[in-house]
Amino acid sequence: MSPQKLRFLEDKAMRDAARLNVMTDVELIKADIEEEGPGKRLAETGADYARILADGAMDVVQENKGRAAGAAALGIAAVAAWIFRDEIAELIGSFLHDDEQGDPEPGASPDVSQTTPEHTLSGAD
Repeated sequence: MSPQKLRFLEDKAMRDAARLNVMTDVELIKADIEEEGPGKRLAETGADYARILADGAMDVVQENKGRAAGAAALGIAAVAAWIFRDEIAELIGSFLHDDEQGDPEPGASPDVSQTTPEHTLSGAD
């Protein structure tokens, strides 16, 4: 037998063995899915990832307690601001509205553009 034919037969035997392995894996996966179902498998995988994430988060918090407390306080403040956003907007709006129509700020110069000549002081009379 020629070396090319021998190489061809060896390659074909390897291909057939690989194909058998893949087909066996596919059958095992199908049987496993029929047994447990994709929903249960997905839930278990999600729970595993959530546990890993929680463990990692706890490690970070244990190593950085001060930063974690600051981040928690900032998060709580952000949630409170979101919950009371309408009231905060009204309060800010009322302050801005009062400033536009209210008394001038302390130390501000009076508006003299509306004064008439009889109200002005002059030494020429």
